[in-house]
Amino acid sequence: MIFSNTYPLFALHLLSTGAGFVHSFSMSSMSSAASMTMGTSAFGSENEDGIQECIKRAEKKHEAEFEYGASVFGQSSPLDDETKDVSSWCNDDFTHYSVGIGNGGPSEKKLSNGHLIFETKEAVLDGSDCDFFIQTARETIKNGRIADMEKETNSGDPTNSELGEARISNLPHASLERLNSLLQKSLYPMLQERLGVENLSVYDGLILGSIAPSRSQPVHRDASLVTLNIALSSPDDFEGGGTYIEGLENHTGLPLCIGRGKVLCHSSGIMHAGTAISAGERWVLVLFVIAKNEVQVARRAHAEGLDGIGSNNLSEAVTAFDTGLKYAPNDHVLHMGKGQIASIRGNEQESMDRLAKAAKYYPASHKAAMTLGKMMEAKKKPRAAL
Repeated sequence: MIFSNTYPLFALHLLSTGAGFVHSFSMSSMSSAASMTMGTSAFGSENEDGIQECIKRAEKKHEAEFEYGASVFGQSSPLDDETKDVSSWCNDDFTHYSVGIGNGGPSEKKLSNGHLIFETKEAVLDGSDCDFFIQTARETIKNGRIADMEKETNSGDPTNSELGEARISNLPHASLERLNSLLQKSLYPMLQERLGVENLSVYDGLILGSIAPSRSQPVHRDASLVTLNIALSSPDDFEGGGTYIEGLENHTGLPLCIGRGKVLCHSSGIMHAGTAISAGERWVLVLFVIAKNEVQVARRAHAEGLDGIGSNNLSEAVTAFDTGLKYAPNDHVLHMGKGQIASIRGNEQESMDRLAKAAKYYPASHKAAMTLGKMMEAKKKPRAAL
């Protein structure tokens, strides 16, 4: 059975791709914007009460996610709980990489070392664990495809099984118990020690399977606070592949390709992507972790803003992006979101101002600068575009 490596479930709605963003800034969108224009500056909130409601919705969603995750996957115990048999971690256990302070996403400051990516020097899962999760994922995907075929209706959106993914909340009970043991003994303590966060819970995750040739993911953020990426396959099993980290400093070996059973952990706000393989087969376990006391309003508001754009509810989208900017005023994707709305509304100057802010706050990506350059060129300002 062949599985193609496409886009992870939780990343799809989080970030407009470069192509989509450039399209939204096309001159045709400018000319057709008058009917959608609402006369409020994107630099101010359209509705302060709306911002408070957006915050409440974020808090409600977070509470529900954490309660669900804790009920299915358990939650972390304090590191000083001597009744627990857990692994201890220190600096010597890791290799670390940096994307630069300020580039770890909207929740970077809520983490210790939120701009760093940590790779374990030794495997955390042994070969039998890796084989177990691969086989479990194969069976889960197979059963999911059978269930998909038996359904009388089809939403049109690809299912996890069709994408070659096994959602971990759909794994058999024995697999969840094995995963929970790994979380309690090794992974939660690792995150607590490396990133300084307590009261953690996985709220879901994926086992991603790909057989060559596969496609690379778009660069994205994950819908969580911290991401755990665990290699279930050996690098000898495939060609290409690995994790691309945007803006990685002082490292020429991109993408990062870790050994079987090793773990990468990082702020979920760091821009990254799984890359294509050209030969062989690759399996990866990805876990999305949240913290009870960190709602992540900016991240949730951004997702709500994109939903507003998608449904042509621009007023609600602006309110959502304004909400996010109250918590993360320098976040480039929030500024790009507001720039996109300004473009749709026909406010070219405001759109360009937002793109300039996004390029300034996040120079690791050239998307905002390139789009701004195209707009300046279209206005016959080639010198300014250079």
